[in-house]
Amino acid sequence: MIEWFKIIGFSVIAAIIYGILHDLITAHVALEYFTIAHPPVFPTRNPMLLAFGWGVIATWWSVWGLASRLQAAPDWAAGPVSGCMRCARAFCG
Repeated sequence: MIEWFKIIGFSVIAAIIYGILHDLITAHVALEYFTIAHPPVFPTRNPMLLAFGWGVIATWWSVWGLASRLQAAPDWAAGPVSGCMRCARAFCG
């Protein structure tokens, strides 16, 4: 059960970091993407704050669903039991 939480937690944190980095670039290239094309969730035009906010909002929930399936992969696989560190190595290359 602990491995389940580790796999899902690692996946969600990795996705949030990716989302923030992606949105940092987007916010500095085209701030209008967050101020015009998105609903006004944050009352700011600061690119850093928008990137952090939208990086979290846009990624955590989608990865939660994917990670819940990923955590079952070690049970489906034939061979030695794998866990969070194997998933982390797969994410990082």
